Amino acid sequence: MKKQYLKIYPLMTIFMISACQNNTNTISQEIPSHDYDEISHLLIKWEELFIQSNELYHCYIYSPYCSHCENIKNNVIDIALTLDNFYFLTYDHNIPILSDVSGTIGAKQIEDVGILGTPTLLEVTESAITNNIAGENSILNFLKTIAKMA
Repeated sequence: MKKQYLKIYPLMTIFMISACQNNTNTISQEIPSHDYDEISHLLIKWEELFIQSNELYHCYIYSPYCSHCENIKNNVIDIALTLDNFYFLTYDHNIPILSDVSGTIGAKQIEDVGILGTPTLLEVTESAITNNIAGENSILNFLKTIAKMA
């Protein structure tokens, strides 16, 4: 049994390494490079978060100085350009940073909303926060899900 494992292990290792390398290259080739200038017409201010007239919309909060925002910029812009009712907001120090955002769900006033940091994606349904999502992976997973439904 031990000899069989020793024979298979090198083959499995080679397969796993080559599979990871191929996935990385494929992903980077599929997503075009984007710049925030492309979405300047979708920029809103913090004070305008609840002024949007759409029944359901999303607002991505980013900082141009945030490495995590930069890591997912191309993916977010690529998906956002295919969706209706998607806005961008550049982080400034007027946006409260909270250690727990669970209390922001259901908020209907800007004074009751804060974020964990950047990047953050807010979902607003009928003028109330329905999702307050932070972090690269969480945001990308959520966006991919709503993009499939669109």
